[in-house]
Amino acid sequence: MRTLQKILLDHKQHLTLPSEKLIQQLLRKLDNDSYLPDRKNAQKLHLLSTNEVDNFLLNCLAKYQLCNELYDLSNHDIGSLRAVWVVLSFSKNPEVIQYFDDLKLALPRFSAKV
Repeated sequence: MRTLQKILLDHKQHLTLPSEKLIQQLLRKLDNDSYLPDRKNAQKLHLLSTNEVDNFLLNCLAKYQLCNELYDLSNHDIGSLRAVWVVLSFSKNPEVIQYFDDLKLALPRFSAKV
């Protein structure tokens, strides 16, 4: 099982029942290795975005980042990351917006040499 997906699975029991059911829907989608959050699937993932789920996903992303730093994981859980980012992209939560701003700042800047 992929790292972020395992973190989601291991910590979902701390949620209220409605939110746990939403996370379970996300996990069922992630069980399919070929799952891609394209435009059609993004509309379905939009339904999973609630305040509690968004905060839960942010906490799981922080745990995932810590795992990467501690164990120097070279293979990222791209499929799960994409799906979680799509769910979070519908959020108006200031913490989520700050997360994406911080993520943009962490990206390397490439300059085109002509």
